[in-house]
Amino acid sequence: MKQPRLENGILSLNSERFILRTLLPDDVSQRYVDWLNDPEINRYLEVKIPQTIEAVRSYVAGHDRRTGFLFGIFDNENRHIGNISLVIDERHDVGTIGVTIGERDYWGKNVVQEARQAVIEYAFGELELFKLSGGCKSSNVPAVYNYQRQGWKLDGIRKAHNVDRMGKRVDIVFFCKFRSDWQAERETAGAQHEI
Repeated sequence: MKQPRLENGILSLNSERFILRTLLPDDVSQRYVDWLNDPEINRYLEVKIPQTIEAVRSYVAGHDRRTGFLFGIFDNENRHIGNISLVIDERHDVGTIGVTIGERDYWGKNVVQEARQAVIEYAFGELELFKLSGGCKSSNVPAVYNYQRQGWKLDGIRKAHNVDRMGKRVDIVFFCKFRSDWQAERETAGAQHEI
């Protein structure tokens, strides 16, 4: 794994519509905390409720920006609309991605796909990781759809592995993407662009 390129301890990634930049404790607002405490937003998250500004600032500060990144997703008006994380296992050159969109007016607007693609490009293109993983509860139909639509492969299912907010046992579905698949996708896209 190559070392991350940080400027003043901050890493910024750009997508077509969004800026993803390292979150700092000072970025934690009451609005961000309210997302985590909102039952509709947190229903698929593993978050203890209620959350406080102090607890969330501590969580944000816990990312070392070397093997643990927490990016805020910001729109073109610098509005914090969600987060995406990348946690790296250096020994095995693999990473795990997780994403949450907190602002409801951005739900269903391809934010997850676009933000995740920026992190994929960084993880495979710059850090040269071997594999990326991600997972979700099987009941999170939009997340399953987004992984499949973005070309992630099924990596396994843990049966009845979590209990949802209603007390019901649910499966956890894991997906993966390999650097070789990413390279092939880029080559295919480049060839189609030339036609």
